[in-house]
Amino acid sequence: QEVRDRLDGHLRGLLGASEALWHRAGWFSDMSRDSGDAPGRRLSSYEQVDLSPSEDDILPRRRLSRSTSMAWVERLLRRIWPKVDSALRKIVKEQVEGKVQALSSATSGLYFSVFTLGKQIPMVRFVEVWEAPCRRSERDRQGLELRVGIALQAASDKDNVRIEITDSGTGMKAGVRSLSVEGELVVRLDPLLETFPVVGGVVAYFLDPPKVDATFEGLAKIADFALLQSRVRGIINGSIAEILVLPNVLHVPFVKDEDVVDSALLKDPKPAGVLRVTPLRARELTGVDWHFFSKATSDPYMRLMLSADEWRSSVVYKTCDPVWSTGEYNDFLVYDLEQRLRIDVHDWGPLKSHDLLGYVKPRKVMDLLRWSEQPMPLLGPDVDPARAASTVSGEQRGEVVVRFEWLQIIPEREMEDGAIVRIKIDELYIPSAVDAALASITARIGSAVKSTKAVRGAPVLEAAALKGTSPAHAEDTVVFEVEHVLNLTLPPGVMPCSQVLELSVVNGRRKVLGTCTVDLAEVADTPGMRKTWARHARLHFASRSGHGSTNAVMSAEVVVSWHGLQKVPPADLPSELDD
Repeated sequence: QEVRDRLDGHLRGLLGASEALWHRAGWFSDMSRDSGDAPGRRLSSYEQVDLSPSEDDILPRRRLSRSTSMAWVERLLRRIWPKVDSALRKIVKEQVEGKVQALSSATSGLYFSVFTLGKQIPMVRFVEVWEAPCRRSERDRQGLELRVGIALQAASDKDNVRIEITDSGTGMKAGVRSLSVEGELVVRLDPLLETFPVVGGVVAYFLDPPKVDATFEGLAKIADFALLQSRVRGIINGSIAEILVLPNVLHVPFVKDEDVVDSALLKDPKPAGVLRVTPLRARELTGVDWHFFSKATSDPYMRLMLSADEWRSSVVYKTCDPVWSTGEYNDFLVYDLEQRLRIDVHDWGPLKSHDLLGYVKPRKVMDLLRWSEQPMPLLGPDVDPARAASTVSGEQRGEVVVRFEWLQIIPEREMEDGAIVRIKIDELYIPSAVDAALASITARIGSAVKSTKAVRGAPVLEAAALKGTSPAHAEDTVVFEVEHVLNLTLPPGVMPCSQVLELSVVNGRRKVLGTCTVDLAEVADTPGMRKTWARHARLHFASRSGHGSTNAVMSAEVVVSWHGLQKVPPADLPSELDD
């Protein structure tokens, strides 16, 4: 009741300048907005646009409370920990094991013979309650977020952690001696309804990749491969990112009625804006490639990671003072201003591991903007980020200079600084004659490519829903509840009239079953630069291999919208989240 009272008070007070500031942070909506500008009007960088509060704006989030008294949470974890252990075991067998086997011929016979995290439950460091992201027009349904700091330290000798990897060819085994996991888990209860079950659904994710470390015993004996331990760690971290690190989330809708709770929007993290990162130069890097008649050099490149998104710069060869070419940059979608960007500098090599030369202390997005084009010290690979403030000069490994720019998302406008094409995919319908136990959709515009997660289908009888098809000609159809939103970022100067969106239906074996194209000029000409293919007028895909009868078609419910990107002057940058 206390939380509800405080929430109501916040909602009544969200007016004025703070709302306008958060609107400038770039939240955009799916709803059409009346505008005095004609569709297709293109605005230049820093040109003034109407940023007055709108019913489609996303309300700012506020922290409602913070608690470090965790006895009740620990009791809850003890009850559900066996179920969590079983769920993780299934994920390891289905997703991690195959990736380990695919590393090389030496690891093709490896499998997880035992997997249990034992009796040691994670330590909960804190629990914070926040208001969930919400449009002003839906303020009565605004949900809540729980941010939970967790840390797990477990060892095989005292906590019954048993993770064994067995080689099917030799029978040799390796195990995990210790395991540690640390991160901040977000659990969102959203939306809040006035009817039962009151909460429309629950969404869970990590804001940043959790820190996972495992110490192995006997792994080198199995595979005789020096890099295997680090690669296994990389696979574990990558698997977590694919499932549970922004923008990837786990979601469970409590209401099946899509008109009440839209599953695609429930699990879709709404971008707050775009962080444009441009590598400029580095100096005094460590040289790891030795030469007979000159000093050692490296072949450096930057590896940047924001949550589950990763980008690598080009390689600058044979230098410890690299300068990157003009025009090389990457746009990161930012879903929460609390996200942290990590910058690593590696030495490239075709026949060796890419040595880590150093890394920049991970910083929040808004903090990074203050470091734009300023030298940032590189920490040595063995330096703990927690010690970065007290790191002595002898532990630094040079410095890097990067340009950071914040771009706000302007709904339904063309802007010179870039664009986002948003593809919301609901249900996918495939005739049962087509081989598709699993299916996903891939979207492509030029070099920008993203895919939905593969989902399983459920058979339904499509008759009257198929436009122009009588019940006598109805056929069995499998429906795949994709319920996913893809955001493709496009470079500056791109006009929608010159772009084509390519959509492909792909089965579980990565075989393309059908394709279709969408001329984005049609999207730009529709009101709000947003076009919908709904239940009785779906988007149809041309079959790639002629599966089934000639009347069998694949179709999907899709919404495509266009949004512009505009650079925000430094003086107008959004502040950090209100406490």
